Amino acid sequence: MARTSEGARLTLRQRKGMNALAEAVARRERRGFYLAPADIDANRSRWVAESVARVTAAARAATERTGTYLDRFAEAEGEDITVVTPTVSTASVAEQMVINGPVAFKVAKSHGLNDQTALAVARTRVSMAARGIVLDATRNMTLHTARANGGRWRRVTDGHPCAFCAMLASRGPVYAEDTVDFQSHRKCGCTSEMCFESPDEWIAEYATPTEVEWVNAYFDAAEAATAAGEPRVAPVLKAGKTRDTILARMRRQHPELFSDGVRAK
Repeated sequence: MARTSEGARLTLRQRKGMNALAEAVARRERRGFYLAPADIDANRSRWVAESVARVTAAARAATERTGTYLDRFAEAEGEDITVVTPTVSTASVAEQMVINGPVAFKVAKSHGLNDQTALAVARTRVSMAARGIVLDATRNMTLHTARANGGRWRRVTDGHPCAFCAMLASRGPVYAEDTVDFQSHRKCGCTSEMCFESPDEWIAEYATPTEVEWVNAYFDAAEAATAAGEPRVAPVLKAGKTRDTILARMRRQHPELFSDGVRAK
């Protein structure tokens, strides 16, 4: 958590607000996917333009609110920062809408699904893509601002995350390099928080008891992997690496800590 109670309060409100905005956008884009299965490409240009306009506007609203949050958070933490606002690319938004809408429909059809099921797949993918665009806007703004001000950032979860998100959150404010992006899965509700302390300071003074439990769960799993003669490996989503000797153990050794914990039958 943040160094101050006010900083922690601001981050909590920011996470809840951004997730509420993203969920509202997801619902709207699901309802707004009006392309017909009989000819999925008919009116595609019009739908893409309308969807891009809505999603881009929501992403920009998210960055405006994030800018206010970052200013107030830094003030609460006793720091002086310059907020950096990344550009929301309409071309990138359009690409994601097309891939997750009409293209996803065609792929589903090629796998043998009927029209209505394929349409449901496309609607779901479009809504989740829109949700992710909005959340990425606020996440990336925090990352860019932290880097520009010589600080770090950490992952903030909903308090009962999946093992993957908890593992990343347990690392604390270690993220600073330009090459490190925010890793998220399709239903991820995590956000990011600027940090002005070192990882050692964070774990010793500012980590919550639950965050400390996540740290311990990771090391328990890592030690078990070593004892089994296996390397310590966890999936890297964006690199397409799925080999795992850590997360499966975290889910089974400490199922009560994670939303995807695996309990013995």
